[in-house]
Amino acid sequence: MSSNLAVTDINFIKHLHQYLSLFLITPWYDFDRNLLLRPKTQKVYAIMLLLISCLRMCYIITQQNIHKVYERLTLSQKFTWYATYVAMSGTMVVALLKSCVYSTENWRKFFTNLQHIDASLPNYKKSERNFYIFFYTKQVVFVVITLVELYGWSAFLQMSFLETLFTTCAIESFYEFLIVLLLDGLLGCLKTRYKALNAKLLKIPEKGKFVQDLRSIVHDYRILGETVAMFNKIFGYQIVLIIFHFGLEMITSLSFTFVPPGFYTSEDMHFPLVLAISLLLLWMLYNFLNIVLPINSTLRESRKFVDLLYQSQDHCQEGSMEMDALSRLVHYSRNFMIEFNAAELITINKTVIFSVMANVAMYLIIVFQVDQSQYQRLVFNENVCNCSV
Repeated sequence: MSSNLAVTDINFIKHLHQYLSLFLITPWYDFDRNLLLRPKTQKVYAIMLLLISCLRMCYIITQQNIHKVYERLTLSQKFTWYATYVAMSGTMVVALLKSCVYSTENWRKFFTNLQHIDASLPNYKKSERNFYIFFYTKQVVFVVITLVELYGWSAFLQMSFLETLFTTCAIESFYEFLIVLLLDGLLGCLKTRYKALNAKLLKIPEKGKFVQDLRSIVHDYRILGETVAMFNKIFGYQIVLIIFHFGLEMITSLSFTFVPPGFYTSEDMHFPLVLAISLLLLWMLYNFLNIVLPINSTLRESRKFVDLLYQSQDHCQEGSMEMDALSRLVHYSRNFMIEFNAAELITINKTVIFSVMANVAMYLIIVFQVDQSQYQRLVFNENVCNCSV
């Protein structure tokens, strides 16, 4: 298969799926046979990856340089430090469990539904280069940003590059980045299919098999609605943890502006640390928007379908059989208007952006008031110790 298949054909995701299955972000799945492959071997592989992650966490705990930095952190910074590790590690663990323990049947149904939709839409084997060109470009940009971040953190922690790689969350960031790429691709699949349904609805002739064609399209609309429900089950907790991580990174990065230069490191090392934190914040902002904005546009296309059905009533005579059938179809389709929710904890749409910003702003006010007094106390204690010496 060519790697330039378009998002309008679900087969385009074969290459991405095979790549992500190496990290068990997606299950081992055969698209041609619609079959999950070697589930027991997947579970053994997942256990191995979890053990490696635990050993790496033990290595981090034993690093003296990290202990020295941790002792100088304020209470709020210690909380965000721990919470960030938990959020990023949790994202990786949940992805492993969802791919080989839980939601495996939902994965199969998800791709089956999309293949069924493609069979009724003019999408099969369309070609386009954009998706994988952007995919490869994002990989290169991620590597460059990660290298710059590791340079800044190695200067801050006074550790070698490799030690910094294993003691920071670079590996977890890579997992999170791959999950965001997968979400972007799947959301693109859902959005293009809703757009294709809307376009097909507009082309239905007013005479002939008008009602039969409408029923067929509403049937596809129902299947897409069920597919979105599976999407919520598969990726709900990952999305919650990514949004939580984004909020933590905003708090950590913005609260660092309150820190006096030279407080944690020498003043000449202050710039590399600021650069690393700024790049991390921008990257997390990109990940966050790359989830919320495609979801919002997909919701818009879904609601547009119901609006077009209402407008189709203008082509039918009042009291006719076509009018009655169309009214029933409109009522039926409203039951399958989609909603993206993260594990049924929060509803995902563009209002989430403002909710996160409001919560971060409120927490920053508290952090500023608490941390300033702690900075003064720490500086005073160090001066007293220096004078006594």
